[in-house]
Formats: sequence, C-alpha cells, structure tokens
Amino acid sequence: MVFAEDITKDYAAELGFTLKSMQLDAAVAMLRRHDVLITARTGFGKSLLYIMAPTLYDRHDMFSGASQKPHGSAALIVFPLLSMIEDNILKIKKLVPDKVITHLSSDSTLDHELKSSHFILTTPESLLSVTGRSLLRDKEYTSRLRAVFIDECHCIITQ
Repeated sequence: MVFAEDITKDYAAELGFTLKSMQLDAAVAMLRRHDVLITARTGFGKSLLYIMAPTLYDRHDMFSGASQKPHGSAALIVFPLLSMIEDNILKIKKLVPDKVITHLSSDSTLDHELKSSHFILTTPESLLSVTGRSLLRDKEYTSRLRAVFIDECHCIITQ
C-alpha cells in the first residue's frame, strides 16, 4: 500500500511538515486500520497525527475507490484536562481552518453540528455523559468516526 505513504507525505507537506519516520509509520498503520500506540517525548509531533487523520482517511478513500462519507471522516480525541482541549482547538484551527471542531462537554446536546464535526475533543468524564454515550451510539456519527485518539493515555486510571 505504497500510495498510503504518498498520500500521507503529500498532505503533511501541504500543512508545512516533513514527517519523522515514526509519524509516517503510524499514519500508514492507521490507514491500514491497525491500532497504534505512540510513546514519544513532548514536542515530538504526536498531535499532528490526529490533526491529519480526517483528511488522510478521506483522501485514502478517494484514491482507493471506497465510498466517501457525506460530511467527511471524523476523529474523536480524548484529553485528561480541559486546558489541553482549549490549546488543541487553537492548534487544529490554525492548521486546518476548514474543518469543523467541537468541544464535547457534559452539558452538550446531540445536534447536527456535533454529529457532523470533523474533530470532537472531549474529556473521559464528558464522553461518559448522556450526550457522549448517545454520540457513540449515533449511526450518523459512528459511520464517519475513523479514529479515536487518547492523549496522555498514561493518565488513565482503572479501578
């Protein structure tokens, strides 16, 4: 699947980046529908992968002949802290201003904007809210959901 590498490199270049080998390997693995775990230092560029994900999936589908999603592909990104969500919304808007970005909070409502977002940023608590659970059961949204990213996964606590 050489063209997955080409699509990824080309899109990164459009955004002004040259990918490190680990970033490229991870993006290609995502496009091949593999689970990916990246552990790298702060500032390595892990967030670039979820910023690129919706467009990468859409371009991959277009070139492979797969059916296109009506509102494009979606990524769900879970952060442990609200401040991280705010920082990442700004980062995403700067790199891909044409994409719809939504912050899912515990008082959000399941509406068209939420279901048609390219990026939904949330916390574990908000994802477990009534709206978060409804979103994960919604066929319109889940048909577009291509990847779930958990940032700072070392913060996950199991009971």
